[in-house]
Amino acid sequence: MAWWVRALSLRLHTAALGEAHPAFAERLVMADAYEEIILLHDRVQARLEDALGEHRRRQADYDNLLVRHATTNQALAPLKTNSAHSDSTTKGRPPA
Repeated sequence: MAWWVRALSLRLHTAALGEAHPAFAERLVMADAYEEIILLHDRVQARLEDALGEHRRRQADYDNLLVRHATTNQALAPLKTNSAHSDSTTKGRPPA
C-alpha cells in the first residue's frame, strides 16, 4: 500500500474513533501523528539507502576509471620515453 494511502486511512480511522470516543480523541490524534512520522521516517530511510547505493556505484565507476587511467599511463610510458629519445637524437642530424 502506498504511504499516502496508509496515512489517509489512518487519519480517517482516527477521526472516526475520535468521534466515537471523545475522551480519547487527543490521544488518537497523537498516535496518528506518531504513525505518520514513522511512515515518513521509513520513506526517508529508503531514499537514503537508494542514494547510498547510487554513491557506491558511482564511486566504483570512478575507481575503475582511475585504474584504467593508471594502467594506460603505465603502458604508454615506454612509448613516451622512446619518442622523447628519438626526438633528441634526430634534432642533431641533418634532414635525409
